[in-house]
Amino acid sequence: MRDSLFVASPHRNRLASLLGGLLLLVWLVLVVRYQYNLLNYLQYPDESETIVTAKMMAAGGTLYRDIFNHHGPLTFLPGLIIEKFGSFGVPVHRVPVALLQLVALATIFFSPLLKDNLTRGLYTTVCSVILLRLLPGFFYAHAYMYQAIAGLLIIMILAQYTLPAICMKEALTYRPVAVANLLIASLPFLNITFAPTAALLFFASLRRPFLRRSWLWLAIGAALNIAFLGWVGSFRGYAAFHFYMNFEVLPAYNYAVDSMHLFTNIFKVAINPRSWFLVAIAIVSMVWIARQERGFPWRTALLAGALLVILTRGPSFYSTPFVDGALALPLVFFTRPLRRNRFVDVSAVAVFAVCLFSISLILPMDRKRLDAGNVPLTTEFSQLADIFTSPGDKIIVYTVRNYEYVVADRLPASGNFFYFPWQEKYNEHPKLGVKIDTCDEIRKSRPKLMLIDKWTVWDLYSWASYGGCVQDIIDADYTRILNGPYYVRKDILPRDTGIYFPHGEYRLTNSEVLEKGNEIPLRISSGSRFERATLKKIGILFNVVDGQSGGIAELRLKDSDGREHIQRFSISDVANRQYRYFDLDPAVYTSGEIVSLGGSGVSTWEAHAKQGASGTCVVYEYAWEQRKFAPGCPIL
Repeated sequence: MRDSLFVASPHRNRLASLLGGLLLLVWLVLVVRYQYNLLNYLQYPDESETIVTAKMMAAGGTLYRDIFNHHGPLTFLPGLIIEKFGSFGVPVHRVPVALLQLVALATIFFSPLLKDNLTRGLYTTVCSVILLRLLPGFFYAHAYMYQAIAGLLIIMILAQYTLPAICMKEALTYRPVAVANLLIASLPFLNITFAPTAALLFFASLRRPFLRRSWLWLAIGAALNIAFLGWVGSFRGYAAFHFYMNFEVLPAYNYAVDSMHLFTNIFKVAINPRSWFLVAIAIVSMVWIARQERGFPWRTALLAGALLVILTRGPSFYSTPFVDGALALPLVFFTRPLRRNRFVDVSAVAVFAVCLFSISLILPMDRKRLDAGNVPLTTEFSQLADIFTSPGDKIIVYTVRNYEYVVADRLPASGNFFYFPWQEKYNEHPKLGVKIDTCDEIRKSRPKLMLIDKWTVWDLYSWASYGGCVQDIIDADYTRILNGPYYVRKDILPRDTGIYFPHGEYRLTNSEVLEKGNEIPLRISSGSRFERATLKKIGILFNVVDGQSGGIAELRLKDSDGREHIQRFSISDVANRQYRYFDLDPAVYTSGEIVSLGGSGVSTWEAHAKQGASGTCVVYEYAWEQRKFAPGCPIL
């Protein structure tokens, strides 16, 4: 009786190799496809903070001198490289993380601990499902944040270096020792809180035959990171913001650094439904690893300490490096070739099938889940930024809505581009001559637009307690609009632009519905400053009747000389309750109408004042870069 479906003959061996290669190709395609869908899935303010910092660095700002940030300099290297080629959003900045995920999976597949291809394929496939399907929603493991990067580096270190050094030292070779020590040296430059983890991993992995080389490559890694810091940042600022701020100022506002707090955080991760399974796997793996050591398992103790230190930061995305590392720990269970038989082979095929199916996005619910978490491509504020600012203008978004900078594609007007009480507290007694004066920078740059949400931080620190000088600037020079946290500089928003008029003084209605022979007149409003102004663009707010719109129409405008200007457009291009913009020949226009050429099913919105005046909801953009809004109408 044959022992295996795949190894009984040379023919079967060839068939197994062909099937294995085909499955690997299918797996790789599905992994990359799933990664592509994750590029626009969920985002956290820390990620957009990283992206904004990279954008400011690419624009010439010096990290920790001109740009405030808590995180280590290596965090910004991928984003800085990307921003040198243009201005990009969240999806593009996640590409390096996706590539690191593939490299991490490759280091698992080629780990010297795994002894046969079937085990390699099974283990790597299961890890890919956990990494791509489970961890993004729970830990933002797909996002461009230092925690995700550190987790992937730890996978590489464990799979290729630390675990073999403990359990199979004869499998160590020069190349993984060199690369792993470069990565270990890099961990503290993602965040200094990883320094204990890096030190413990280094000594847990250190073996006599590679003693000098390990120290050498650790030193080379540290030197390269220090050189990068010197190139893009300030050493004094790094000491002031990354060390003094994090360890002396921030704890008073965020958490108390004491042993009880640290142990409490570890306990919270251990009982968290999102991570307890991986914590259990890590504990069982550690016990197994300890049994492989002769005498007291001090290397295992150092490895356990390296991962436990990470958990002191608490649950959520702070524990991402731990849960990533937990994926590599069970490698120690597979240091012997898998004993093959019919049951094993059939089971392997079943596991492969389940794993591939789980990342195939065949089920509508999987696609719906990813689509529901899509990062918005536009926001109300980004539309305002497009109206009131030009691409080169700078803006302010406070307190911590960093994504608004990214989606608006505008740089911050201050190095403190997010704003918390501890930044204000630090500025009372700055260290090493390093200080970013928020209000002084805002006064000098005079941003045209600001978003100030006046957040009460942790429900403890009111906006008045830390945002006083910013509020003074707002009160003196800015006007709040849309009954939201949006402030426009007064000198670019004179009263006769129409935006001042409250909606409560007007009633919005629709014009007659467009159809053949039923033109829609445009009630063009005129203020004293605009009666003889040259118009270059006009936006009309349409209402679309569902299921009844389509065809072609014309916008016909008359200028002050009586000439008619005609622009044809498709009704299908008109969106409901959104302005449809038309580029015009520069002229002074006095009247207009929308005429059907077979098109139908749309009307325009009109604002009627209590005093009887009315007008079509129109946005006017003039040749001198000013806009006018129809009073009482939405501006977005």
